[in-house]
Amino acid sequence: MPRYWAQALPEADFAYLPFGEDGPNREGKMMRFRRLAVSRRARVALIAARLFTAKAFLPFRSVVKPEPGVEILDSRHEPIAPMYTPQELAALRTRERELFGAPAR
Repeated sequence: MPRYWAQALPEADFAYLPFGEDGPNREGKMMRFRRLAVSRRARVALIAARLFTAKAFLPFRSVVKPEPGVEILDSRHEPIAPMYTPQELAALRTRERELFGAPAR
């Protein structure tokens, strides 16, 4: 079961967590590895709304005081790179508009 230091967990209901090293695959496409963390409150709401089942969620352990000798890897001091570059995000938004039309405002 993955463990995260309790003091580094965000107060928000949703957060991206790094999961492995980013880098290009064999074809040169940039691969970014993130997991989406949700609070217990958000998990309950998503299941109640029937958007997800309980099986869709993986638990992790929140560690308040690590065992002796455990190194704390706190990424708050090193910003996590965005999921997409500005160019990739613009291309995705263009494709979304082609598929679904303009977003409602």
